[in-house]
Amino acid sequence: MAINRQEAELMGQETSSVSRDHQFTITVAGPNARFMGSYGSITASGQSSQKSVEGIAPESYQVTGIIASATFQMTEETGYLEVTIERDGQIVANEYTDAAYGCVSVSTSR
Repeated sequence: MAINRQEAELMGQETSSVSRDHQFTITVAGPNARFMGSYGSITASGQSSQKSVEGIAPESYQVTGIIASATFQMTEETGYLEVTIERDGQIVANEYTDAAYGCVSVSTSR
């Protein structure tokens, strides 16, 4: 089956949009919630990076790639923790916990 030039261009656009890196912002929110955890990304070229952190919400972290992920745990018994991932300014993942020493995991897909 032959494909025409327009179809080939569309297929190329779909492939290039899927495989280009994006800017992600990972935000940890909560009322002065103490937390620990890690976040990272995988780039279009296949490189992965991960960083472990401890902090007090609110905090934000920047990564670049095609996929981003984060896992954070509250280090206190009370309060809440909310983790949001934005891709190019748009919210693409969001999770919340108010459990004692609760854990939140979020990730994006291509």
